[in-house]
Amino acid sequence: MIEIRFTRLDQLSSGDVHALISELEQACGIRAADFASLPLMNFLTLCLYPSGDTSKRVSISTACLVMAPLLDTTIGKLPNGDLRTLCSELSIASDRALEFYSGSKLAAFLNKTLPKLAKPKKLTAGQSRRERIALLRRANRR
Repeated sequence: MIEIRFTRLDQLSSGDVHALISELEQACGIRAADFASLPLMNFLTLCLYPSGDTSKRVSISTACLVMAPLLDTTIGKLPNGDLRTLCSELSIASDRALEFYSGSKLAAFLNKTLPKLAKPKKLTAGQSRRERIALLRRANRR
């Protein structure tokens, strides 16, 4: 059984999940080997936020791929196994049943179910003024 929050990429044994990861590497331009010690959930999040900036979410798309058999597969047609288990865990994390997404393709499913990262809040005028004053005081100490 795969636990997306704890299972690291180098601990995966399923061929279907490895095939999905290789398709995501091609679609998102991220090398999974660079993140082998991270949990699977972190890799999936990095696919949606490739620049690391929390304000720039990029949807997973198969438009640039010649062939993406798994990302273009609908959720309802996935065979029982680790990939379907992974999808059910993602759907549970998004507070919906997997049957709700049965007509969605896997790429769209990942875009819908992977959590959005919180955007950093803008500072108010008073907070930014205090921040500038603190920076000036630190600079004057040197």
